[in-house]
Amino acid sequence: MSDTPKEGDEKKRYWKRQTLTAKILIIFFSIIVLGVIAVIVIGTSLPTYTDLNVTPSNASGIYMNTLTFNGVTEPGATVTIDNHSVTPSNMGKFSYNLTNIALGTHNVSIVAKVPDKEPTKAIFEINRYKDNSGYYIGAKLVNKTNVNLIG
Repeated sequence: MSDTPKEGDEKKRYWKRQTLTAKILIIFFSIIVLGVIAVIVIGTSLPTYTDLNVTPSNASGIYMNTLTFNGVTEPGATVTIDNHSVTPSNMGKFSYNLTNIALGTHNVSIVAKVPDKEPTKAIFEINRYKDNSGYYIGAKLVNKTNVNLIG
């Protein structure tokens, strides 16, 4: 048998010399450090989405067949509403009149996109119907990806 200490014996002796409080603190701070590293890794790998806030106007009237979508996105974003390109202002504001809406239920998609971010998409269910008082149009958000509904 050799009196030469084996590799790792020094670490074992160091750990045995520590008090319970010191061991708990070492383990606690190790967990904190690992948690911070995990948050950084997860946070940098999650996609960022284009900002999009939308307000559809509910409308009614004798011959009503138009619905206006007002919204705000990021400056420089491209916006498409029901496959029509809409140009936002320098502040990111936009407005679009969806016209000649047929009776019944239809879906309208709104997509906003800026470079280096994921697109944001909202799908509205549009319902145009008629009763004894006239025509009515209602809009309901049915599917969204990072969208804020205003109003």
